[in-house]
Amino acid sequence: MRFYTLILILFLLTAFDIKAQEKSAEMLPKSQIDVQSSELKEAEQLSTQVIKLYEKGKFDEALPLAERVLFLREKVFKTEHLLVAFALRNLGVAQQAIREQRR
Repeated sequence: MRFYTLILILFLLTAFDIKAQEKSAEMLPKSQIDVQSSELKEAEQLSTQVIKLYEKGKFDEALPLAERVLFLREKVFKTEHLLVAFALRNLGVAQQAIREQRR
């Protein structure tokens, strides 16, 4: 039951992740967006893959992708940004799901 609750929470929070990414792009200067857009696009694509893998129960495959998303977002935004927080959350959920799955 706990396992499915984690998955449901992750799924519900995904919408906030997408909206936060759109809003954060509005807060950056245009020159910074152009330079860092490839990292942000890669992070967005990987984040989508992570969520799809979660939904399929493939947590071991999702974990390295979630780590990459965190790396990319920290590279662009440093540590104090909402998208970094979402990446940390997704990574934590993946790690917890793997622990639950192995019990």
